[in-house]
Amino acid sequence: MDYLSSSVRTQISEIFDNVHETLKQTITVYKDSENTITAMTPSYNSIYGSGGSTPLSITKTSVSRSVGARIKYLSSEEDYFTSSEVNSQMKITIPKGSIRIKVTSDDFDFIKEAKRIEFNGVRYNIISDGLPIGPFSPEYYSIFLTPIDESA
Repeated sequence: MDYLSSSVRTQISEIFDNVHETLKQTITVYKDSENTITAMTPSYNSIYGSGGSTPLSITKTSVSRSVGARIKYLSSEEDYFTSSEVNSQMKITIPKGSIRIKVTSDDFDFIKEAKRIEFNGVRYNIISDGLPIGPFSPEYYSIFLTPIDESA
């Protein structure tokens, strides 16, 4: 038994979409590089290693895409995982500079295979699986990121 008609559900989903479109910022998502291997000379014999000085050429191509995401900066003082409203035993420390992003389900399909994300010149590691969010079905996904310490 549905308490809301399909037109009301559509209106609510459109409101969520409007909020996302209004508040989203552009982030860059990076996957592993794609390797392209080509033979330098057609006379090269791969079994005996003869016929040319350089047998193969390996070209790495970076795979990235810009997506729109709503971003929330997390505070290390904030009891995000150990809220006093919830009887939780978890003691999780949130690294300084961590963020949570919300992306559409289409963008999540690309992000779930990604290795890192860049936003405002800072690179982040993905530290969580996507948590589906939506009033009626998973239309958005929430993902936690921690900054990469590149000075080490």
